[in-house]
Amino acid sequence: GDDMDWTRDASGTTSSSTGPSSGQGSTWYMYIEASSPNYPSKVADFVSPGIDLDPINNPVLEFGYHMYGASMGTMDVSVSTNDGSSWTSVWSESGNLGNVWNTAEVSLADYHGQQILLRFRGTTGTSFTSDMAIDNISIRESDENTSVINTFPYIEGFESGLGVWNNPSGDDMDWTRDAGGTSSSSTGPSDGQSGDYYVYTEASSPNYPSKVANLVSPDVYLTDLTDSELEFGYHMYGTAMGILRVYVSTNGGSSWVQEWTQSGNLGDSWNTANVDLSSYDGQTILLRFEGTTGTSYTSDMAIDNIRIDGTGGADAGESALADVSARSASRLEIYPNPVTGHIVNLEIDNQSGTTSGLITLLGVDGKVAYREEISLGQGTNELELDVSRLRQQLYQVVLILGDDTVMVTELLR
Repeated sequence: GDDMDWTRDASGTTSSSTGPSSGQGSTWYMYIEASSPNYPSKVADFVSPGIDLDPINNPVLEFGYHMYGASMGTMDVSVSTNDGSSWTSVWSESGNLGNVWNTAEVSLADYHGQQILLRFRGTTGTSFTSDMAIDNISIRESDENTSVINTFPYIEGFESGLGVWNNPSGDDMDWTRDAGGTSSSSTGPSDGQSGDYYVYTEASSPNYPSKVANLVSPDVYLTDLTDSELEFGYHMYGTAMGILRVYVSTNGGSSWVQEWTQSGNLGDSWNTANVDLSSYDGQTILLRFEGTTGTSYTSDMAIDNIRIDGTGGADAGESALADVSARSASRLEIYPNPVTGHIVNLEIDNQSGTTSGLITLLGVDGKVAYREEISLGQGTNELELDVSRLRQQLYQVVLILGDDTVMVTELLR
């Protein structure tokens, strides 16, 4: 249905003053040869096999493109969701861009969860100087965090990763997920506040003095909450300990208001902070943890067990979630975690006195991905959960026993 083919090539096309001389960081590339009779307005299509976008939450197409030539034509990228019966353009470029490789990033977020085809279409210009090329095609997870926090209580213990939190650019260093103690002696925690993992700032050279690390949430929807509150564990042990601050933004990060701060050496122990967010009830906010190192390497600080809650709002069961498992002698374990097949095993030590429960899995977007009522006996119960239909991401697992016994953990699919 087109006029010509894309051709694999290396070391330059057959025509002068058009096309690349090598690949984008490598030898080979794909190009269209525009020499006669392949102009004007002749079309070459390059079509992918079927691509499953279900495992990628926020997919991005990335590729290199080269469009050098005085009569350069047009390159278009289109998507089909019906096996090629129809196509939707998602990117286009035309004209002479010079003898350089460029990189395109095209969001495919609208096609998450679908099977698609991709089509690169090159249309030649008015003469032979319209050899265009592509290279380094990839589909990956977007660097942008598009998740939200809108189900409460929201709990993050970093046992399976950073969750929906991200290390933005523009500061001096990152918060690092760790377990078992930091790399320096006489500073930092030896384990999490509960569980194994935490996130911390590594203050070893060159990360002192006064170097800043920010950890930022996605949008937090307090729109239906009252008496909103942030709770988290923090560890600040080291003779040169710096400053830990919590900021809130109501305008997407354009400006920030400090709501909590702590500084100095507090010893080798975990502490718990409670930050009143009630002044932000009804709003959408961002949260930022800012760690600033002290005067030497002994200023590794850490945080763990971030919890956001209030009264009202979206629930993970049929009622608002109460306190987590510290309220109960009951216990929930999930294995294997991360998931290695289609079945995960739940071991529930039921000490609540109830014979029924509700298990809910919440995705990173806060939406319910799975919900099932279960029957339980007293003591140890072993159940199997089929996760084959769940897409790959981090899930919050909420188990409600009876009226008020709640246990929360994480599952990485």
